[in-house]
Formats: sequence, structure tokens, C-alpha cells
Amino acid sequence: LVYALFGRARQLSVGPTAMLSLLMRAGLEGNVPQKWCPQSYDEDGDLLSGVVQSDICSEAYAALALTTTGMVGIILLLACLFRLGFLVTFLGHPVISGFTTGSAIIIGLSQTKYFLGFHVPRGHLLEVLVGLFKNIRYTKPVPLCLGLLWLFLLLGSKRLAKKDVRFRALIPLGPLLGCVLGILLVWWCAPLRDRYDVQYVGHVPQGLIPVAIDPLRPKNILSYRVFLSIRATVISAALISFMESFAISQALASQHGYSIKASQELFALGCTNLVASCFTGYAATGSFSRTAVANSTGAQSQLAGIVVGVSMLLVLRFLTPLFYYLPMYTLAAIVMKAVVNL
Repeated sequence: LVYALFGRARQLSVGPTAMLSLLMRAGLEGNVPQKWCPQSYDEDGDLLSGVVQSDICSEAYAALALTTTGMVGIILLLACLFRLGFLVTFLGHPVISGFTTGSAIIIGLSQTKYFLGFHVPRGHLLEVLVGLFKNIRYTKPVPLCLGLLWLFLLLGSKRLAKKDVRFRALIPLGPLLGCVLGILLVWWCAPLRDRYDVQYVGHVPQGLIPVAIDPLRPKNILSYRVFLSIRATVISAALISFMESFAISQALASQHGYSIKASQELFALGCTNLVASCFTGYAATGSFSRTAVANSTGAQSQLAGIVVGVSMLLVLRFLTPLFYYLPMYTLAAIVMKAVVNL
């Protein structure tokens, strides 16, 4: 919602991404201050070996993550204030094109586990491919057939909509219809769940996003000592957040014939992260997979982001039980179909 109000990329969907999540996990683990998590330190103030702070001090770890997100927002706003957006001029078209294509391949491969029915370890492209071929014998035919069927139906509906204006509504409604049909199938056919191991979403917590403002938060965000302990993570997250988001935005702007300004993107992302830190959110950037879905369903302006945001709030408040039987192969097919054109 915040990015849709201030950002210029019309199709960009902003939120948590795998890259930033991994960066936050690696950067914050072991950096929770002793006064927040005393049980993870010895009497001399040294971190105990083998201790996972995110497990034994989950609330303190979450507070540090929210503090980091607020600091990322401040860094991005300062970059906007000092007009550092010119740095993106070093991102040439080949770099952006390569990033887009590589991301599309990696995201597409990451969804194959829901088609094949076995776990695919995360990692570099080569590691993912090795994991796929190493475990290919564990492929489950029912999820594979259903996943391919849904993918072909989605691709076919999009092609039909482009050829015949009477079916133009299938472009935005195709993924929605695919989800509805998938839910009905898994709900109606119990053997798919019990015998053929078709994965589905399951329980989704119901309720609005909680406010996460406490008396210590402003002090933590502006604390020099706290910043020193996580400075590398904050600066890295700010850079990755902006560069990843801007690369996706540039690709979309080139595809749809409009322009974006780096300074405006810095301001929008800074506001997004600062507000997110007040609502139990953590560092956000442009999401490749969600943006691909928005782009493939015909998003033409920032209003699409506002509609999606409001719809998500309503769904979280009232409709989460309806998604219990939503099959994972349906979501994977939607993502695969979306990244085809990027």
C-alpha cells in the first residue's frame, strides 16, 4: 500500500523476498544484544557456541529484525535526501536483462518441487539442478500431472484471450479461476490429500496485521550502539532492497514504455520499510514472483497495488479459511506462467 502511494513502477509488488530474508537471517543471528537475550551469553559477555538466538529469544530476535527494517528505511530516505540515486546509472541494460532472465529461471525452478512432489534444496542454480536430478526418482505422478494440466490451462487461457477479445477477461481472471478449481478439486477428492500426497496450503492464521510500536522502538532505531551491531546487515539490506527493486522496475518500465526516477524509488522504498517496521514487517523490496503475476494479469497502474493491498487485508480478516485446501501445484503453475514472459 505504501509503495503504491509513492512509487512510480506501475506493476511492481513490494514485500519480503527470499534474498532479503536470507540476508536478514544471516546478518542478525548472533547479533541480538546481551541485554535483550542474556541466556545466549556467558558470564564474560561472549556468545555461547551453538546457540541459535532466533530460537531461544524469538521475541528479542523479532524486535531486532523490526529495528533493522526501520533503519533500512532511514538509510534509503537519507540516500534520497542526498540524491544518491545517480549510482543506478552504472546498471546498464545488459545487467538488468541478465538479472531478470536469471531470476525468472531460478524462480521457475524453485516451483518445480510442488509439481514433482519432493523437496528441492535451496541454493545456487547448479545446486538446485543437482538436487532435482538426484531425487527425480521420487517424483509423484499425480501432483506432476495436475501441475502440468493447470499450467497448460493457464497458458492456454492467456493465449486464447490474446487471440479473441471476447475472452479478454481471462487474462486477469485466469489465475483466480485456477485457484477456485484447485480448491474445489482437493476439497472434493479426499484421496488426493490422503493417498497421493498432494500438498495444499493448510491453516492460514486469521486477523489483521498487528501494530508493533513500543516505547523502546524509536530509541532502538536511533541507537548508535544497536546500529553498530547490525550496521553491515542494515547497509547490505538497504543496497539489495534498492538495487533489486530498481532492476525489476527498469525492466517493467522498458517493457511498457514509461520511465521511473531513482530518487522517487528511494523515497518510496524508504517509506515502505519505515512503515513496515511499525506493523511487524521486515525489510521489503520488489518481489520478482509477485510482480510477474501482477504484470501477467494486466496491472496498468499503481492502483493495482492499492487494490491488492486492501484485498489482502480483507482476506486476512474474513476469508483465510477458504484457502485451506488451495493446492500448492496451482500456486506453482501461476508463478511459472507469470515468469515465462519476463
